[in-house]
Amino acid sequence: STASKAVEDMDKITFNQELEVALSSLDEAKRSTFELRYNDDMSIKEIADTFGCSEGTVKSRLFYTLKHLNTKLKAFEGVIYILFWASTYLMEL
Repeated sequence: STASKAVEDMDKITFNQELEVALSSLDEAKRSTFELRYNDDMSIKEIADTFGCSEGTVKSRLFYTLKHLNTKLKAFEGVIYILFWASTYLMEL
C-alpha cells in the first residue's frame, strides 16, 4: 500500500541520516574504509592497496566500525547485525 511504502521510505531516510551521524563520529581511516567497502563495493585487497596497508588492517577497521555502528544505531540493530555478520563471514573467506 501507499501508506506502508511511505513508512518504509521514511525508515530509509531516518536510517541514512542516523548512519551519517554515526559515521561522522569515526576517524577518517575507519570512515573511508567503510565507505570504500559498502558504498564503492571495493574488495578488502583493493582497499588495502588504496591505503597502502595490510588486509588485516582493513578487516580490523571494518570490524570496529561495524561494532561502533551497532552501538550507535540500536534502533536499526537488525540491519547492522546483518552487515556485521556478512562482513565477518566474508573476511574469513
